[in-house]
Amino acid sequence: MSKPNFPSYQVRVSPKAKRVNLTISEVGELNIVVPVGFDHRKIPEILLSKQKWIETTTAKVKAERALLCQNAKVLPQEVNLIAIGESWQVQYTNHSEFLIRELDHNQLLVSDHYPKIRHTLSQWLIGKATNYLIPQLRLVSQETSLPFCQASVRQQKSLWASCSSRRNISLNRNLLFLPPDVVHYVFIHELCHTRHMNHSSDFWTLVGSYVPNYAHLDAQLNQSRLFVPAWADISTMNL
Repeated sequence: MSKPNFPSYQVRVSPKAKRVNLTISEVGELNIVVPVGFDHRKIPEILLSKQKWIETTTAKVKAERALLCQNAKVLPQEVNLIAIGESWQVQYTNHSEFLIRELDHNQLLVSDHYPKIRHTLSQWLIGKATNYLIPQLRLVSQETSLPFCQASVRQQKSLWASCSSRRNISLNRNLLFLPPDVVHYVFIHELCHTRHMNHSSDFWTLVGSYVPNYAHLDAQLNQSRLFVPAWADISTMNL
């Protein structure tokens, strides 16, 4: 019998984990979360017992990934920024005087004279997120008395947001596509990291003091990439 060909995997120890948990990421990576004190020598045995699930799920993810990459090449005719309540109709033009221009009545004029139109749209999204999401973050910071140092908007592939040990917060520009209550939860989550740079019980207690239904919103956040259109998926930006 041939030796199973498992994908490369990463192991993370979590104090919250009560058992071993296997997941396949959207790019086909196998992630293993184990409880504190777990014997890592048992991992190959667990992988063997889950071989069928790993193979089936990996194949499904690869097929979905291929479809995503195909759809990513289709440029949008409409851009719905749910987080800030804006919907833009997109028109393409061969003008070379500009890359992108906002017109009246939420019309977005995009030049297709230059290559990498998706990058032009991406820069527009970053500008929108900087102008709208960062002021909202500042407002939530004031309301919760959880100050941060600086905020920026980035194109993170795997994170919706992050907070550094210096209390600098980075926001993913694709938060613009998410429902407002989920975005507000992301703000609270990162602001609470300015006090607790971990996911300890103290951290979650603090989060819960501001967002009692945080568990529901956190579950929604885990599914929120479904809100992001294929053309805006950051992992396909080099297509």
